[in-house]
Amino acid sequence: MTIIEQLYAIVKNLPQEQASEILTFAEFIRAQHLNAQESIAILDTSTPWFEVMGAAYRLRLGEEIGSENLYGWLKVFDKDELSELIAEIEKDYRLVGAEPAAWDRIEATIYEWHESAIALSSRELAVAFSDEIDEVLLTQPTAENTTESVPV
Repeated sequence: MTIIEQLYAIVKNLPQEQASEILTFAEFIRAQHLNAQESIAILDTSTPWFEVMGAAYRLRLGEEIGSENLYGWLKVFDKDELSELIAEIEKDYRLVGAEPAAWDRIEATIYEWHESAIALSSRELAVAFSDEIDEVLLTQPTAENTTESVPV
């Protein structure tokens, strides 16, 4: 049995959503192997979507990525949340050829998920969100728990 036949045997009985994920992953692998001229014409590899998808797929498959990885922030999400992220990026990626604004939406999606990761990993925000009273005073941010250097 060829690889194509094996892949078809697996995919043909999957729900549409899971089959779509496999197609997206195959497109991702194909994009990794495009030569330089094709990649310029077909996809914009200067945006981080490519690396974010790779890191999200690896984490979903149970692989470890180090904190030094540029996309180590994805580790705060569970497998279901990573699937949501992948689906959001996938939806807009499929529109890239027909809709130039799709790249902007992909970048906005990555930005929003990154900001959510920062919020989820912030001790100060965790206390604020879990407190029973209506208002919780937040402490002044420090440079070590922000994405920017802010004078304290």
